[in-house]
Amino acid sequence: MKVVGKLWEGKLLLGEDTVIDEELIKKNEELMEEIRKEVVEDTKNMYNQNALRYNLRRRDVEFKKGQLVYRKNHVKSDKLNYFNQKLAPKYIGPFRKKDKIGYNGYLLETETRVEDGPWHVGDLKESPGSDFVSR
Repeated sequence: MKVVGKLWEGKLLLGEDTVIDEELIKKNEELMEEIRKEVVEDTKNMYNQNALRYNLRRRDVEFKKGQLVYRKNHVKSDKLNYFNQKLAPKYIGPFRKKDKIGYNGYLLETETRVEDGPWHVGDLKESPGSDFVSR
């Protein structure tokens, strides 16, 4: 390997005939390999730390078919009808789980067999005394 006119490892290399010492090349390659290994290890550690923080309050819940659940009540305040959203119930129901849609979606139905949904699993909670399966 030939380098022309560079300052490398404290040695000034001049001219086209100057050849870099093979020991220095191997030493630098070993150092670069160590640095690469440290970077890969640090990246894995940071990934694991971020995953712990991200998944801290995540619930893995799977509802059985026919199980009773409550769903979040998404309402807005209405001044004309004297309705305040803060005083509305946070969850309404119970609803019966009808079908699962994808990984996190559920179709619900009322007790009169009227479909309601789809709803994300984060908007649902199990009915008190109801059986549920954790994933």
